[in-house]
Amino acid sequence: MATVLEVLEEEGIAVVDNFITPLECNLMLEELEFTHWQDSVVVKYIGNENSPAYLSNMRKSQTSGQIWFSDEINAILTLIEERLACLLSTTRNHFEEWQATRYNRNDRFDYHVDGGNWERTAAGERKRSIIMYLDTPVHGGETHFRAFDRTIEAKAGRVLIWNNLLPTGKCNFAMIHAGLPVEEGTKTILVSWERERRLRP
Repeated sequence: MATVLEVLEEEGIAVVDNFITPLECNLMLEELEFTHWQDSVVVKYIGNENSPAYLSNMRKSQTSGQIWFSDEINAILTLIEERLACLLSTTRNHFEEWQATRYNRNDRFDYHVDGGNWERTAAGERKRSIIMYLDTPVHGGETHFRAFDRTIEAKAGRVLIWNNLLPTGKCNFAMIHAGLPVEEGTKTILVSWERERRLRP
């Protein structure tokens, strides 16, 4: 059976089910009820980390940054990061701080790419994107990769990982993707990005 790294090398996209336990999902969902949620923003592409963020009709959801997470969530995330680091043959200090995003009915994130803005930063580009699904919407909320016409269902406990860069290190615009509208229920995800070089102490 191929490893996650082998799948990423061959296909660019990898899905691992049951990576987060039901207990971890439920505990984090409970704690996120008390975090600080705000309307999600998008980043204007200008090629560096100072790209401005603003509200846009292309993204409708609510987001909370890790600075607002409880100690209980952060303790769970430490354990999950250790598993992710092992899975991806990297270290925890390559991961950006986590963002929680909550999608209610009709919420969505239109087509976009995750790379391209961080090439000139000390930690380098967003090498990979990581989405962890904490719950399962009744209908909708899939992640769709347009260039491959591949749809990944939102499923509690699942982690979705994909490569953002070409072998040259430049942004791979073929990885354009969207969070499709939630038709019924709620989708709650945790998102981080693996950087090329160490980001944290």
